[in-house]
Amino acid sequence: MADDDERNLKLDTARALFRVYDLAPVIYCTLSEPGLILQAYPSAAKLLGAACGELPGQPLARYILNEDQDIYSLLRKRLIETGDPQVCELRLLKPDGAQCWVQLVASTAQDAGGGPQLRIALSDVTGRKLAEQQRQHLIDMNPGVIYTCRTSGDFGATYVSEQVENMTGYKPQAFVGNASFWLDHVHPDDRETALKGLSALFEAGRHTHEYRFLHADGGYRWVHDRLRLARDAQDHAAEIVGMWMDITEQKQNQEALHQFAATLEEEVGARTRQLRALAAELTMTEECERRTLAQELHDNFAQLLAAIKIKLASIDLDSLESWVRDVEGQIDWAERSLRIVIGQLSPPILNSPGLGPILEWLAGDMERGYGIAVHVHDESAPKLLDETRRTIVYRCVRELLINVARHARVASAEVTCLADAGRLMVAVSDEGCGFDAANVLAARPCATGFGLLSIRERIVSFGGSMDIHSAPGEGSTIVLMLPLSGRTAEARAP
Repeated sequence: MADDDERNLKLDTARALFRVYDLAPVIYCTLSEPGLILQAYPSAAKLLGAACGELPGQPLARYILNEDQDIYSLLRKRLIETGDPQVCELRLLKPDGAQCWVQLVASTAQDAGGGPQLRIALSDVTGRKLAEQQRQHLIDMNPGVIYTCRTSGDFGATYVSEQVENMTGYKPQAFVGNASFWLDHVHPDDRETALKGLSALFEAGRHTHEYRFLHADGGYRWVHDRLRLARDAQDHAAEIVGMWMDITEQKQNQEALHQFAATLEEEVGARTRQLRALAAELTMTEECERRTLAQELHDNFAQLLAAIKIKLASIDLDSLESWVRDVEGQIDWAERSLRIVIGQLSPPILNSPGLGPILEWLAGDMERGYGIAVHVHDESAPKLLDETRRTIVYRCVRELLINVARHARVASAEVTCLADAGRLMVAVSDEGCGFDAANVLAARPCATGFGLLSIRERIVSFGGSMDIHSAPGEGSTIVLMLPLSGRTAEARAP
């Protein structure tokens, strides 16, 4: 009777143990030393995709994916050689072709007779592995570098994504294997700021800062570092999670933009000063023209009118005919003087549509007024300009010729006029004493005429340019380039 009770107790215990193993989240089975399944519970059969009765006598390797056979073989070899428990993760292949990831924990044991056995515990980790693969995929797709660090001690890196090699030239192991590697490669001027960033992280839970990091090629890269403090269920700091982004190009663009803004500001300032100088020059020019006109009227017409008035007051009837002729002569002279003044203010020749006749008239006027012979070289093609452009070219060439007459110390000058590809070229040249163009342009505005600065500004305002070729003792040639008017383009079109 006692033997039956003991046998029933053992049977009940075995059944209870069977139910415990079968319902456990970890699946257990027993293998022989060669790797054949000796005992497996229904949960193991379900995981392996086979009937429970089919498992005994089958090698466990039969259910392992071919690509992971080496992992399993190495585990068995180490287990038998050392006797120490071994752990690995591999994939099982079910008869229907389905795969699942398992964590395999193996240890040695003995059967009832003392023979060697292997105890295997299998845990389905497919969900975790898929999550890890998805996370790794997201990390690989991210252009930045993902990393994790310890929250105390040396704050060393525990993980750095593969992108760090592209960004810094160093492999992830360089960061993980050396706690001081990161700080040692931060620019010396940025280290204090970077360390303060860690303090700010623990205060606010997140922090963003920028610093320079030494690349493997010896140059520095700008890094945008975004950190977040991960906490566990007890709200304790568990891990620092961060991401690096290479912002070197952005920083370079910002610096280039800053330099461009500074250069532009300097150029605007210089341009403003130049325009102020031009405004002052124009004011002086206008005042000079007024003075010249006033002097002409005073010296000629005022005195002439006074003389006529005196003549009228001293009429001698006996010599009336002679007196009338004298007065007529004075009036004729006044008319000629008036025409000269009008011609200086606005020559009627400017109403001519062609530039050639205007330059020829100007040459004659310069010889009459300044005693300098001007030779005009004009191609036969017509150069029709609108009224504004004709006036600008006339005034500029006149001022250049006056400069030659006053300063070049020569008796002649040449004016060359050409038109090509929709542009007009007028060159005024002489073989006189020449000058230093840079010094002349930088000098105080001329008080007796337009001056080179004003001439250049007028030409540039119409989309043209002025080139000066001169040196002391070598004469001078000043070339004015100006787009032809729309009317000219139409006249020359086939």
